[in-house]
Amino acid sequence: MSNDKFEDCNEIHVFVAIDREAERHEPSQLQLELLEKEFITGSGRVKRIHPLIATKDLEAWFFHDLEGIYRHLQAPVDQRYMGIYPNKDRCDNRKLSALFHRHGKHYQKGRRAAGFIDSLDLELIYIQVPELQTAFEAIGALIQNQMIGSKHCDGH
Repeated sequence: MSNDKFEDCNEIHVFVAIDREAERHEPSQLQLELLEKEFITGSGRVKRIHPLIATKDLEAWFFHDLEGIYRHLQAPVDQRYMGIYPNKDRCDNRKLSALFHRHGKHYQKGRRAAGFIDSLDLELIYIQVPELQTAFEAIGALIQNQMIGSKHCDGH
């Protein structure tokens, strides 16, 4: 990795977030072994690639805070159907987009979703999504190691 921003880092840990686009028990499309083979070498600075694989879509996680979605959409209380998505793992960006359209808004993936994501209760989502818990535990361990004196850096 030749990025000058991380030039003084001797260990880089990469977190890759990807949609599985399938059920949880099915393999993801992330070819972690190929990424590791390409980027983790004996003398290289990339030490580990941490997968963060969503079941179906990353957007499915947002449905754990359906109240927050409705609040962001400014949906009238009598139009907030809290039990409409009982299986959050089966939700995806198309369902989220349809919900937005029903309330006169447009959902767009990526950076433009930042204001929407800011309105969600991320702690509520975190405690219900084991993949997020695993990633945050790995990040916490890296931070703890860095505080002890190791020279770790996180790349995106």
